[in-house]
Amino acid sequence: MFITPEFNCSHRECDSVFSSYSTIRRRIRQDVSQTGACEASSHLPVLTSDVSQPEQDDSNSPNKKSESSESESSESESSESNSSEFEPRPLSSSDDDDSEDDEGVDNAEFIHLLGQWKLNTNTSNSAMNLLLGVLRRRLNLRFLPKDSRTVIPPPHKIPMRPISGGHYHHFGLSSTISHVLREKLLVNGEILKLQLNIDGLPIHKSTDSSMWPILGLIEKTETKPFAIGIFYGQEKPQLVDEYLQEFITDYNSILLNGLLVGKINVRIEISAVICDTPARAFVKRTKAHNGYAACDKCTDPGEYHSNRMTFPDLNAALRTDDSFSQRTDKRHHKEGIASPFISANLGKHC
Repeated sequence: MFITPEFNCSHRECDSVFSSYSTIRRRIRQDVSQTGACEASSHLPVLTSDVSQPEQDDSNSPNKKSESSESESSESESSESNSSEFEPRPLSSSDDDDSEDDEGVDNAEFIHLLGQWKLNTNTSNSAMNLLLGVLRRRLNLRFLPKDSRTVIPPPHKIPMRPISGGHYHHFGLSSTISHVLREKLLVNGEILKLQLNIDGLPIHKSTDSSMWPILGLIEKTETKPFAIGIFYGQEKPQLVDEYLQEFITDYNSILLNGLLVGKINVRIEISAVICDTPARAFVKRTKAHNGYAACDKCTDPGEYHSNRMTFPDLNAALRTDDSFSQRTDKRHHKEGIASPFISANLGKHC
């Protein structure tokens, strides 16, 4: 850590301001080394500082007078060096080995790396503003912005489709899966199982706004979950068919034509839709879990006991894919439109 007499800050976030520049230079060196540019730079200054040791009290020494005169001259020389200590200077061969990898980092890329460093280290905006101020004043890097919000611009707006209850954006099932599987070894005609997760999550404690993402995961491929679509609104989606419309269209197209990943054509089939109890009733268009005929496993209409819905008939007929698709139990299904998953033949190929 390097601190000059002209810059002393007691704020906790300012303690690493000067050492941060060395971290940024090291990050630039690593990124540039990957591109193969390894020449000496002429525009990135080096931040150094010499910390003088406290003088010992040597009042009984016979050479005190001569030493005091020498110290005065050394102080004048050190003051001159301190005045130019933080002036920008080109890197030379006498600098540390890090200087050899700084060539090729232009101003725009340097600002981009600053933004990446801020995100990776979770640095606050106030600390980033202090660092930018130090780099601009002490190192004369006038091309740097004054505000950290310029280093990391706001995200680009994505198109949102208005639906009942809020807005929805569809990332695309085919394009997302192709991107996830781009580096996997696949076999032509291979059948991949897709797990879905649909659930709501609150965004703020002070408001009723929430997000309802549609997440996917390809089984047995060591891939991470990915977003297929996201809904945002002050309440949950009002019409499930409107909410799942684009997903069902994409999925039916994959069922019919397969999915081309590079030059390999694979098949995608839904193996499971993972939801909590309220979300499951929402996407299936069935009665809520505390209502009559709400059991997903059997046709027992249920009974209320101690203010709780129970299903005591252990011999009731079980529900099947056909009975669900044909909606034979009118008490179990909500009136109106059926679940969008029926049009995707979900369960027929599982």
